[in-house]
Amino acid sequence: MGFDPGIMVLRSLLSSCIIHERIKLGLAAVAKMMLLGENDAATYVQLSNLYVDGRWDEAKKVREVMERKPLKEKKVGKSWIESKA
Repeated sequence: MGFDPGIMVLRSLLSSCIIHERIKLGLAAVAKMMLLGENDAATYVQLSNLYVDGRWDEAKKVREVMERKPLKEKKVGKSWIESKA
């Protein structure tokens, strides 16, 4: 890659790692996200999901960290459509 990936690229990579069970690559993406200051609940939920397939102890530890740490909540998106009908 000719540039440093941003949060959205790293989040997409992490989602792919969850689907394809690439734990080491997913952990590298999470580490980079944390270095970039991405300290929100969504990051920890994805990390927990990375561990869920057979690594229940690690997933449980992530959830415990989430309970102790003050995490930023994800902002809810809204949209609307106007119609002349």
